[in-house]
Amino acid sequence: MANGSFASLPVGIAAAEQANFLARWAEEGLDSELGYRMICQEMIVNAGIGESITRTRKGRKAPPTASLSPSTINTNIDNGFTANFSGYAVEQYTLTINPEGDTADVNLLQSSVMILDELEALLRNNGVEAAQRMERLARQNLFAAYATGNTYARTDMAGDTNSNVLVAVNDIRGFQTNLVNGVPTPVSVSNTLASTLYKLAGGQINVTVTGFTADGTNISDQPDGISGTLTVTAMTGGYIALAGDAISANNAPKIYRPSARLSTPQLQISDVLSMQLLLAAKTGLRNNGVPTLPDRTYGVLLPPGSMQELYADQDFKLLYQGAREESAVFADGFYIKLLGLHFRETTEAYVQQSSATANSGAAGTNAAILANDTTGVVLRPVMFGADAIVQGHYEMMQKYLEMQDAPLHKVIVVDHVAQILRGALDRFAQLFSASWFWGGGFTVPSDITATNTIIPTASAALYKRCAVIEHVA
Repeated sequence: MANGSFASLPVGIAAAEQANFLARWAEEGLDSELGYRMICQEMIVNAGIGESITRTRKGRKAPPTASLSPSTINTNIDNGFTANFSGYAVEQYTLTINPEGDTADVNLLQSSVMILDELEALLRNNGVEAAQRMERLARQNLFAAYATGNTYARTDMAGDTNSNVLVAVNDIRGFQTNLVNGVPTPVSVSNTLASTLYKLAGGQINVTVTGFTADGTNISDQPDGISGTLTVTAMTGGYIALAGDAISANNAPKIYRPSARLSTPQLQISDVLSMQLLLAAKTGLRNNGVPTLPDRTYGVLLPPGSMQELYADQDFKLLYQGAREESAVFADGFYIKLLGLHFRETTEAYVQQSSATANSGAAGTNAAILANDTTGVVLRPVMFGADAIVQGHYEMMQKYLEMQDAPLHKVIVVDHVAQILRGALDRFAQLFSASWFWGGGFTVPSDITATNTIIPTASAALYKRCAVIEHVA
């Protein structure tokens, strides 16, 4: 029980108050298994907090399709060539430097009656919190690129009245911009986005998106999704979208699902992860010419539930036979060298829970995640090659080290994150603060310049270096 001057201890630490002769230490709690930052290409960014920089990635020149003419190669000083630039395409991406951080105060007098060293505990937790914050920013940016441009029509919200030129959808992300001369530009009547609508009942029609509007109340059930309405040119035959119709932008990354399901609501409880689905994703990366990681593999980042299903897959069992978990291949994840895949589990993966509310299971409704089941969850492993995400660090972070001799501060910079211990400023020199700060940002560059004129097997996807897989657990 708290007593005397310590009765006002915070509720969260009251249980740790010193009682009798308890030792002043505490065991660590559970930590999340991180993984998404391993996908990042890191760089120091020459920009200030709140500033954005735009970088340009060049494409390749398409090789000529005809031989030079012997009769023209020596006709003049240009050897028969024109002086015009035959050129290569470029694309741009923007990285914004944002401030991230948190703080906590420590009262040394109160800490002296704790069964743990509160200052030490806060510094440890600050470091874990900073790592987890950057992990989730990396995940958010990755899925904002590779899990968008694929959605489905819905009619479950008041005002969701579809017509021949308006379609209410679960997620408008991926339909909001199109590249113009390599620059992301909002979709409009003058900058349209070619898409395809796949009817739930079968068949497909071409759709041209000319605009978008986000809902006032977001009801998207996709991770970080934005529900809204797509404006399209009049659809062929006067077709009006039905709930559950899938819509994909023609430049959207492919999302790999079992049984060739076209959208998340079409998934069924039997649609589990398999080696064949992973091989399809790997083939997609190979076809796009995606470079491997330094260990010459593609990474597979997946939640434990996905790994459990793989252990039950017959193809995986054949590859797994004879491997022992104490061997080197398990030192940092699980390698299948024959297939060039490197598996690593994470507890930070998006998990989309099914709902048992009314009408759950009806394709296209807000409650529906699985078409024929309300108890499962949708898991989303990712397969990735090199440089799928760019993480930029604020270049001035190292300046914190110059504050080491400041009389009231102790600063340590680890992995570009500053831990700042501010000395006591009150009259009794009892109130310290422990804070962490990181400046930086994440972005996902596109690969639209890798067309099939450059890489004959390449797809038209705007983003190519990662593959999102959806399955049921």
